[in-house]
Amino acid sequence: MIVVTLAISADLSDAAAGLLHRFGASGVELRDSDVLPPPGMTPLSSGQAQVRGYFESDSSAEEAAEELRQALGVEPDLEELPVEDWTASWKQHFKPVRRGRVLIVAPWMREPLPAGAVKVVIEPGLAFGTGDHPTTGMCLEALDLFLQRQPGAAVLDVGPARESWPSPRASWGPVSRWVPTTTDRPAGGAGECGRQRHGDRPSA
Repeated sequence: MIVVTLAISADLSDAAAGLLHRFGASGVELRDSDVLPPPGMTPLSSGQAQVRGYFESDSSAEEAAEELRQALGVEPDLEELPVEDWTASWKQHFKPVRRGRVLIVAPWMREPLPAGAVKVVIEPGLAFGTGDHPTTGMCLEALDLFLQRQPGAAVLDVGPARESWPSPRASWGPVSRWVPTTTDRPAGGAGECGRQRHGDRPSA
């Protein structure tokens, strides 16, 4: 992957982006002073922009860079990005999430379970995230507290994505009845995998 980067007047940024697309860029990124930069990057001055084009072909990147020099009078930088399997590399940033007694981990984690914790194994995917959203955390803590105070309670698990989680019976202890509901197909499939992993079935 070759990245063509150029600093340019904001007035010419659309023209530069269009040129990169025309020469076969698989993606174009445009930043100006109105857009907050990523952490660690210096904000752009007013009226200035940065345009980046991503090319699979070295020759296409070189042709685009030459056209930028001729048409817009700018000198772009060309940089080669290492090939990385993003479908796997993101896993190194995934950390266990603790919510009340619940410790949410991914299937590839093998850390010992802290004393008193209840392990919930999830596979992050389309149906749900990593469990670290504040609303998810509050729901888990509230459910944990409720089932401690009301052991054997009946649980209605309202979707669309909640079926992705293992059942309260498998995770928090005995409940008299557990009924998951969902209208979302990916959530239903993920929920079935989760129930098999935790060895539980919903109530009839």
